[in-house]
Amino acid sequence: MGEETSVEAGARGASRGEVLRDAVLGRRVEEIERLVEAGADPGAPWDDGTDPVAWAVDHGEPDVLLALIGRSGDDAAKPDSRHRRALRLALRWLDIDPEVELRRRLGVSDAAGVTVSHRTVPGEDYGPTVLHVRVTTADGRHAETRKAHWAIVSDLESRLGLRTPCEELVARAMHYAWPDSDDWSESLVLLSMREDTETYRCAAALVGDESSAARRRFGAELLHSMSFDERPFGAEAVELLRGRLGVETDPGTLDSLLGAFSEYAGRVVGDLGADDLGAILAHAAHPNADVRQRVCGEIGFPRPADPPEVLSALVALASDQDGPTRGSALYVLGVSALDTPELRELFAARLTDPCAEAALEAACALTVRHDDRARPYLTRIRLEAEYEGQVFWRLDQLDHDSRVRKYPVD
Repeated sequence: MGEETSVEAGARGASRGEVLRDAVLGRRVEEIERLVEAGADPGAPWDDGTDPVAWAVDHGEPDVLLALIGRSGDDAAKPDSRHRRALRLALRWLDIDPEVELRRRLGVSDAAGVTVSHRTVPGEDYGPTVLHVRVTTADGRHAETRKAHWAIVSDLESRLGLRTPCEELVARAMHYAWPDSDDWSESLVLLSMREDTETYRCAAALVGDESSAARRRFGAELLHSMSFDERPFGAEAVELLRGRLGVETDPGTLDSLLGAFSEYAGRVVGDLGADDLGAILAHAAHPNADVRQRVCGEIGFPRPADPPEVLSALVALASDQDGPTRGSALYVLGVSALDTPELRELFAARLTDPCAEAALEAACALTVRHDDRARPYLTRIRLEAEYEGQVFWRLDQLDHDSRVRKYPVD
């Protein structure tokens, strides 16, 4: 028999409210959505007086909250809507320090023996980095919250049709100034969706703010996220970014500046010219590995007509001290139209690379060129590849390329 769902369990005895409480406390978003659709009331109080919506806000859980109140904006603008109530609850958190509030709720504002822990959990599947704070008393009681209340407020305002000013969203991202955190990511997403000249001006001012690396980085990420379509400010952005590439000292900001510059320049002129490539290649030996890896991804696939510095830089990066950077360089070289004895020897030398990504790209590069030296390595990689994992799909791409690509390529 299949596993019983929460909805079915509720039908067998436990009330929908009890089952919903269990799903909320377990942060099981899909179950929460099913229960609410089946009629569970997200506003019904529990025995301790709180209710699911208030719990989600107090614990700073955006996904749980949206599952409870509905992701759609339908009826959100009504004065008594769940969205408006959630917004009122979330706004209360903006004027308080989470640690101080947790201490107050535990009744230990000034007590000794209290432990405060801060935990950072990297995001999964391109999700935000989660920042937690937890207060534990000497007798073992505890209270905790996810530091995402600014993000919750921003999201709810958007769903209610409110246009929060650009500088206000920037200020919210800067409250903790933690790249990729909930507050940072939500402001970035909302501003990126605007795609207008006003938002571009805001981002342009941020990347030149010498008082704060965090503000420059946010501005660079915003410019990059707005670069994937034609923009009326595209040519202006190219020159702005070209100038910033020569002076930026923060690696995280430089990473996004390179990505944005490559996108805008490519859209304005069609292909990156020698000057554009030179501006990117100037950072090929940057001390930060993320920047070097970004260079690999932004200079495009090398062509015979490219300046010789492009191939030289990629060959050097294919032997970089950082494994993922080697993998990126090998990928760019491997899928390019270039095929020389020197390149094949480079690929063969990397078949035993200690970085699995680099070894995979070396094997793919030789295989697509029908060089049998990769066969035993690729056989092992196929046997170990997780079904529908990243390696699985890279091999699927390789199989396609091997069928349709012939070397030498004109």
